Amino acid sequence: MNISTFRVQGEWLPVAMSSITLAVGVLALCSPNSASAADLLGFYAGAAVGQADIRANEVGFAIPPVVAPFGTSFGVNKNATGWKVLAGIRPISLIGVELEYVDFGHPSALTPFFGSNLGIQADAHPRATILSGLLYAPLPLPLLDLYGKVGLARLQTDVHAIVVCTATPMNPGCPPTIPFPPFALNKTTTEFAYGAGAQLKFSAIAVRLEYERISASGGDPDFLSIGVTWAF
Repeated sequence: MNISTFRVQGEWLPVAMSSITLAVGVLALCSPNSASAADLLGFYAGAAVGQADIRANEVGFAIPPVVAPFGTSFGVNKNATGWKVLAGIRPISLIGVELEYVDFGHPSALTPFFGSNLGIQADAHPRATILSGLLYAPLPLPLLDLYGKVGLARLQTDVHAIVVCTATPMNPGCPPTIPFPPFALNKTTTEFAYGAGAQLKFSAIAVRLEYERISASGGDPDFLSIGVTWAF
């Protein structure tokens, strides 16, 4: 049984933003007064926004092969805008612990059946609470941090799908969709999470660019984000 996937490429944050941030960071590294400000450790909180790649391959209907000759199981693979909030502690310069809530977004799309004016309208909405340990690289640059992170994620995934008619002027007939009841999946699992990132520190404020991913059996949602944290 095959899995038909649909994917729509989305736009993400402008590359120019990263270039400007990097340029400001390089100039800040040259400041003799910035090193002490960059050594701030302790509690911090923050938020981020970015692009998520959502995968869910559990959508299934009992559809006759004459209607869907290339498979009766359908998967979602689509980009969406996501966001997250976080709080953490960095007791020493090389080690930190972070708790975050990530909303990967809620995309939807329509997949038509081959040779038919029926299709599957599906949507997916994964969210996760993640507890991670962070390991920072011992760089000789006071304002720049590079780090990796591993942890556990409590992943909640909602997937819904219905069979709909996609009639067109060339193919106006709509066969009944009643024989195909709506598909619904709501599951919560504990999964392995990992990621990496870089951040530029300006006193108590830091700007970070980060990639993270959750390893899940029904699809691995990932998130590329840019955000801000504040140490206090």
